[in-house]
Amino acid sequence: MVLTLKEMRPEPSSSLEDLRSLSASLALASRHAHGLERKDLLRQGVAAMKRVTVDKQATARDWHRLAQLYRQLGDRDAGDQAIKEAMRRDETNLFYVSAYVNDLLQRRQADRRGAIPAPTPQGRA
Repeated sequence: MVLTLKEMRPEPSSSLEDLRSLSASLALASRHAHGLERKDLLRQGVAAMKRVTVDKQATARDWHRLAQLYRQLGDRDAGDQAIKEAMRRDETNLFYVSAYVNDLLQRRQADRRGAIPAPTPQGRA
């Protein structure tokens, strides 16, 4: 029996490497999917990486990969938390810092274009 990526579920005893590979495969497949199918593939990738990041052997790279998946899903808050954890685990890696700053700058540009409503000061409506 051949399983599609969408049908693949990690075994409870899957190794970290198996989970990382599954997550990467799902992320790659999501690039060629659309709509709900894409979101489903990304959610599965997030679930696999979350299992990796709870392990004490999780690396900053694992947290960065989780952040990327969250951002692809549109979950900026979870993505921010994951990239911050990557930066905390590897303070010398400027790539993580630049990825975080780049995302913040993109949000600011979107705010200026009106794509994201700008927060209003408290007390004003």
